[in-house]
Amino acid sequence: MGEVDRKFGSIPMWAKAGPISRKNYDYRAELHGFLKQWADTWPFLSSNKELPGTANEHAWERYFTVHLGGYPTTFRMFRSGALTYLNMPEATPELFDSSYVQSKLYQ
Repeated sequence: MGEVDRKFGSIPMWAKAGPISRKNYDYRAELHGFLKQWADTWPFLSSNKELPGTANEHAWERYFTVHLGGYPTTFRMFRSGALTYLNMPEATPELFDSSYVQSKLYQ
């Protein structure tokens, strides 16, 4: 059974509970962008060399692997080449998830 139609930014209650995880990341990123009113100005990742992204792909990759323990669905799709662009909630993960502290090795 598929997901019921819902308004952008209106995420399920279960996705709002607790810390950000691989399971709820896509919903939480959507809600974050909705609340920031990014509209068409989201930070994004790009595999198109003619239109470079505005988000830090390496920082996000470290966030997903180190902090969340793996890639959420949308990032897996981007990495596989199924998506050329991927909107991100912020340019860097620490602006999105206050529980994430980037290692000094990568700063």
